[in-house]
Amino acid sequence: MDSKLIGYDRYKNIISFLLSERLLTISVIGSIFTFQFINALKMCIVDPLLDFVIPYESFSFLNVTLRDGIEMQMPEPKKLSLDFGTFFKAFITYIFVIFILYMLAKYTRFPDEPLGNIMGSAIM
Repeated sequence: MDSKLIGYDRYKNIISFLLSERLLTISVIGSIFTFQFINALKMCIVDPLLDFVIPYESFSFLNVTLRDGIEMQMPEPKKLSLDFGTFFKAFITYIFVIFILYMLAKYTRFPDEPLGNIMGSAIM
């Protein structure tokens, strides 16, 4: 069988595959760090505040017992702890990566077309 029909030599290496299929974009890389930053905000700031304002015990009347058995003890109440350090570490990482991606996009002239490419993101 002809290798051109199968597509065997369509990609020379991993980099040509990523570039030709438009899988690796500046937007994708930026999104990874944006989601990490939003997750740090949620886990370190929002969730502890919500646990403090609306404790688990407030909704215990909604619990339904499907089967009688050994009753598990509720965990001890926790003190309110906001991890501002973890949040600011994620924030600094986010700002640094977004700055690097901005410089990469600006000085390497991504995308080549002035109004963007077909996919709407800059191709690396």
